[in-house]
Amino acid sequence: MMIRKLIPDKSMELLMHLLVALLILFVPLILMSGTIETTGAFLGRFYLRVGLYALFFYTCYLYLVPEFYMKGRRWVFLVLILAGTVLIYLVDDYLSPRLFPDDHFRQMIDTVTKIMAEKGVHLRPPSREFHAVGFIIINLLLAGTALGLRLAEALSLREKEKKELEKQHLATELSLLKNQISPHFFFNTLNNIYALTEIDTGASQQSILKLSRLMRYLLYETDHAATPLKREIDFLNDYIDLMRLRLSDKVAVSVTMPSTCENVEIPPLLFIPFVENAFKHGISYREPSFIHIAMECQSDGIHFRCANSRFNDNKNDNLAGGIGLENAKKRLDLIYGRNHRLQVDASASEYVVTLNITL
Repeated sequence: MMIRKLIPDKSMELLMHLLVALLILFVPLILMSGTIETTGAFLGRFYLRVGLYALFFYTCYLYLVPEFYMKGRRWVFLVLILAGTVLIYLVDDYLSPRLFPDDHFRQMIDTVTKIMAEKGVHLRPPSREFHAVGFIIINLLLAGTALGLRLAEALSLREKEKKELEKQHLATELSLLKNQISPHFFFNTLNNIYALTEIDTGASQQSILKLSRLMRYLLYETDHAATPLKREIDFLNDYIDLMRLRLSDKVAVSVTMPSTCENVEIPPLLFIPFVENAFKHGISYREPSFIHIAMECQSDGIHFRCANSRFNDNKNDNLAGGIGLENAKKRLDLIYGRNHRLQVDASASEYVVTLNITL
């Protein structure tokens, strides 16, 4: 894994092909050293055949598979594979005895056959048919290997493209989420602050400061893939404090946030959909209602819980009820995968979202 991080994918691919070539070229020399004569015609025929095999393999890998099989012309691909196999065999059969007539290995077989015949044991040397069948089997294996590698590379590329499209889609939805939070929330908050200026000047100034911090976070911090958890918590606290401006005494809001969470980063706006949903559907101006928000940052991860009251007029609300909530689910699946657990529990009077993230 460390090597793959240091070397680009294309360089890694070239390195693997180079290692295979070195193994093919030098391992036979090492294995045959001291057993049979490894010079002259024997090695010449061996490396001629290896060269033909390599030519066939890379023709399949670089041209036949991507140009015919991958484009749906599979019968043409099969015919070309068979034709290439026959052509390679004929080239080997024609060149080998002419370029390397002194075949030590063939001489050794003839000598052993002759000695055994003198002892009454008649051996049958390998026939041309046996050689042809072996050649065909090896070429088909090479073609299958080239096809398998190309299919694996295509699948890997498709997965990367799918992930990239998902990231782009989520980035668009995150932008929609920012816009979703901004207009109505800012409009209502400014009205509340305006009314507050006539009652409590100090409180209105603090509210304006919190609103400016919240706007700064939305404009700048959310452009990054990750942000410190401490800043996300500050954003949530400012949002909740500003939302409290328009609540009556019938709404009980409790918030528990960690005071320290060093070196922890998360995607921006990860928790706000749950909090926004609680304020949107969990309060009533006629009946007593509540919103309880709690977060813990421990060594094993982040534990978040958001509970709100539930009324007859919003019993059909669920986690997939808005762009922000659906976006939160997709982002969690994409970024954390199995390292998170999102649970939604809805009863007649309460709606609870529990999120556990393993860091």
